[in-house]
Amino acid sequence: MLRAELDAGAVTGVTVRDEQGREHTIRARHVVDASGHASRLARLAGRRVNSEFFRNVAVYGYYEDAARQPAPNAGNIITSAFEHGWCWFIPLSDTLTSVGAVVDQSQAPRIGEDREAALESFVAECPIVCNMLRGAPRIREGMYGEVRVRRDWSYSNESFVAPGLVLTGDAACFIDPVFSSGVHLATYSGMLAARSINTILEGGLDSGLCLAEFERRYRREFQLFYEFLVAFYDMRQQWDSYYWKARDLLGTPERANEAFIRLVAGGASAPEDFFMERAGAGVAFADVVAFAAETAGEAGPGGGLQDRRPQRAHRRGRVAIAEGLARMHAVGGSSADPPHTGEDRVVASADGLRWQLAPAP
Repeated sequence: MLRAELDAGAVTGVTVRDEQGREHTIRARHVVDASGHASRLARLAGRRVNSEFFRNVAVYGYYEDAARQPAPNAGNIITSAFEHGWCWFIPLSDTLTSVGAVVDQSQAPRIGEDREAALESFVAECPIVCNMLRGAPRIREGMYGEVRVRRDWSYSNESFVAPGLVLTGDAACFIDPVFSSGVHLATYSGMLAARSINTILEGGLDSGLCLAEFERRYRREFQLFYEFLVAFYDMRQQWDSYYWKARDLLGTPERANEAFIRLVAGGASAPEDFFMERAGAGVAFADVVAFAAETAGEAGPGGGLQDRRPQRAHRRGRVAIAEGLARMHAVGGSSADPPHTGEDRVVASADGLRWQLAPAP
């Protein structure tokens, strides 16, 4: 992307350059910026404000043919704490692994002198990661060949919206990689942005109200993770204090360890039965698949249904698929949204695709 297109201060599209070097201007009523930390549009929605607390530095590289945990955990991430911070070990494919260390700013000079030596020394302080890397060479060529450094990555834009523009994911804000919260925040904000834009395009509610609801909910989710991670990095606490902090932030009566799991798994905005309802979507989908398999079994040699049952099978298929989709839409709607109290005026529609005014109490 080369630049945003503006009309009277509103974003009306973007100009891009293709692989052949030709420029193209793409117009849109709404531009959603999902370009991440390096966003070139975020400044149109205000300043990016860095956190004064999360002043950490990350140094990382990529390794080939590292070990894997026994199945079914072969693709799982490993994290390991050491004196100056923590290390990650992230399988990206069967052969490619990302390995890095997150350390305090005080270690920055050590990284600046020799980032490769610094990464190796940090990893050496994490025996579990060392064991997984035994005999695995670091990639030194191509797009994965560089030892990279990131710093001051915790930030929030002053606003997540501007006329014609919505910031999602890392373009709007980021906290810390420790629980992969950025993945949840990116997908959650994408869903909220789609719901808001759907409603605006259909003329259902005022655009200002829809975009304010997007920002309110996204900031609330960001704030929950931010407050929890501030407590998480306080090394003076006992391990179970993190569980109780999660329960306090979520305002839930569930057991503290369950609140912790729900928070770090990306269910901060969900009610207590969030995962149960999502499981229902899988059941609904399984019903549709089971019906498809059953009707496939009724097919004749040429692949078509036998003459004696085509109409009945077709009717059953339509009913089963309609019911299955309705159930999936129902569990994919407003159940993941924060409860509405006080002056909250907007809720998700039953199918989760748009906003609507909350019913009068």
